[in-house]
Amino acid sequence: MRDFFDNNYAPGGYAWIYPTGESSAKVGVGVTKRDPQKYLDDFINSGNAKERFEGEKTEFITGALPIGGLRERLVFGNVLLAGDSAGMADPVTGAGINNAILAGEIAGRTIIDALEKDDTASLANYETKIRRMLGKPLGRSLEKRKKMDACCNNEVLQEHLPELWVTFYKYWE
Repeated sequence: MRDFFDNNYAPGGYAWIYPTGESSAKVGVGVTKRDPQKYLDDFINSGNAKERFEGEKTEFITGALPIGGLRERLVFGNVLLAGDSAGMADPVTGAGINNAILAGEIAGRTIIDALEKDDTASLANYETKIRRMLGKPLGRSLEKRKKMDACCNNEVLQEHLPELWVTFYKYWE
């Protein structure tokens, strides 16, 4: 995989290339601006990439991710929020499947416990467990997201990338 951080192709996010075979790849952009198709086309048709991406585009998928961090409340009566509905996608990378799976497991165990005790009030334990598990890492990532959004051009973005992207040691300091 190769990530690209460039406000011209992926403002507020990044572009990527995942090889999927001898002559195929998944190419994408995660952006915080509207019109991802435009940014994807610009990325594919840019300098170095243009030469590598000859052939047909077979699929275009779009979607929105809630990257604002955990919601204020995760339990509403007998309803527990997990995954995207709970704001569990990482505000910087957009990754969230692992968090959703972990939250689903905790939700399931909490629900079983509440049913066995015949005590729906104990569902509130779910929120406590989730905040203990995900609150700090998602909070840190949300702070990094705000700093990333403040990077007004590529020069500033490149300068601050080591403190804003998870693969750098400085991110974790």
